[in-house]
Amino acid sequence: MLTPDYLQGAPAELEELFLKLEEDIIADICRRIAKAGYLTDSAEHQVLRLRELGAGTEYIKQKISEYSELSDETVDRLFFDAAQTSDEFYKKAYAQANVGYTPYEYNDFFQQAVTASVNQTKGELRNFTQSMGFSYRGSNGQVRFHDAAEAYRDCLDYAYMQVMTGAVDHNTAVRNATRRLTEGGLQFVDYASGVRCHADVAARRAVLTGLSQMTGKVSEHNAADLDTDIVEVDAHAGARPDHAQWQGKWYSLSGKSKKYPSLKAVTGYGTVTGLKGANCRHDFYPVIEGISEPSYTEEELKNIDPPPFEYNGKTYTYYEATQRQRAMERSMRKTKREILAADATDDKDRFAEKSVLLRRQKEEYGRFSKAAGLSVRNERAQVGGFGHSQASRAAWAERKASNAKEAERKSKLGNPNSVNFDVINSAEYRKKFDGISGDTATDNLICQKSRNILTHRNNSYCEDMYLIDTISQKVVGVQTHSKLPQEVVYNDSLKSALKKHPPNTLISIHNHPESKPPSGSDFYSCGIRKYKKGIICCHNGDVYVYQTGKKPFTAVLFDKTVDKYKRMPYNMNEKDAYITTLKQFEKDYGIKWEMR
Repeated sequence: MLTPDYLQGAPAELEELFLKLEEDIIADICRRIAKAGYLTDSAEHQVLRLRELGAGTEYIKQKISEYSELSDETVDRLFFDAAQTSDEFYKKAYAQANVGYTPYEYNDFFQQAVTASVNQTKGELRNFTQSMGFSYRGSNGQVRFHDAAEAYRDCLDYAYMQVMTGAVDHNTAVRNATRRLTEGGLQFVDYASGVRCHADVAARRAVLTGLSQMTGKVSEHNAADLDTDIVEVDAHAGARPDHAQWQGKWYSLSGKSKKYPSLKAVTGYGTVTGLKGANCRHDFYPVIEGISEPSYTEEELKNIDPPPFEYNGKTYTYYEATQRQRAMERSMRKTKREILAADATDDKDRFAEKSVLLRRQKEEYGRFSKAAGLSVRNERAQVGGFGHSQASRAAWAERKASNAKEAERKSKLGNPNSVNFDVINSAEYRKKFDGISGDTATDNLICQKSRNILTHRNNSYCEDMYLIDTISQKVVGVQTHSKLPQEVVYNDSLKSALKKHPPNTLISIHNHPESKPPSGSDFYSCGIRKYKKGIICCHNGDVYVYQTGKKPFTAVLFDKTVDKYKRMPYNMNEKDAYITTLKQFEKDYGIKWEMR
């Protein structure tokens, strides 16, 4: 079961990816338009047009390919975390019903549901990237969708024609041409229905649809497992009016109950406008009469929304306020695109004008959100390095310089997944394992298996694992043939070891090809599988030892905290961001860790 708040934030990383893709494509097109806008000779224009169009189209293909790879990685991580979050919920629900529960790592149905949803979501996103472009009004006055390459050609010709005919000056011609791109932004068109929507909106919808279908299948399966026909729909403030009518109540999954209404008939479950439909953040889960208690009373549901409030002479309900906030975010993103175009075409006047507008929009957005009692959605309102003061521009330049230094540092190290054999074969490396388990024989075994993994995985991005029993001082589980990058596969050997050995007797040891510290998934896995300790052997010779605390946290929370420290204003390199996060979680969640 995934909460509305979880579903609200889940697609954020993917949305940011598509917004960044939009920025890259618009900036590249605008730079080429500015170059073409200076030409008045037809022959010169045709030569430049062909050259720029070819280079620009190739650039778009390259960028879409790069972002498609990144989006695939993001979807894998997002759905895995969602599965772990649902897993935690159902463990408690099954325990309450005194029924044995099969965790995700051993649950074939759950894993198949996740895999199916991941593949479907990736397929939809690939379709999006093949159907991207821009919608703008042509010379005939009609708005039409143009694929990216066609928009490139149109805008180049439009700027040239305006300058050649003497209708406007160069700057105005470029502004008019680039406005076509910035007005609606990068869009996806569904050719079957003719529906167009912004690229990040399409990505968000694909993720929410995939998550909804996954959790729906799991909920129905678990209801059958628990031998119950009754489910509860969760509730949240700011639900759209037609959904608010049925949220937070109990329903019959089959529709055959005489006491509870049909889930499908009342909520529209399975339809595009109903429960788990387009952009719906509601979930449902099985409950057992006589054991489970309703999460909400009728009074709580009636008052789940804050009371209406007045702002600038207009009264808003909570739902209306959320819609107003979304509209303000769209306006800010449009202004950001205009700033991006002005910067790419070196239009300083336009840049300054739109920068002032963006600042005012942000201020109004903050005031309205505060008056409405709404959290500011930073991933939607954040504008990166655009429209800031000179001081912020300097900070942005500093960040780019820092990133360049980090890239240079990594390039000097060579292949980041190659093993430093001089280090791992040294006496100093052996000393890193002294006292790691409290037993010399086990310490020696851990060191030996650390070297085995690193030797086996030299120049590989894959991760392997050994499970070592601290009582028998033997290896009881092993995975050394994984073909998945940066992911341990729990094969039959590892699963068998987890079943046979009691909690807190096993030490896990696995490698990190890029020599990163423990991740959110590492801590989550250590806690959920009740390892005594986790050990990471890095390809550069670093060794990390870690344990989870008593207070749980999700892998996404940890990894998002790392990302926060890597961005402005902290601007940390990757390793420092991890170390800072580890220190924060040591304080907040009681984790234990050390770098040896």
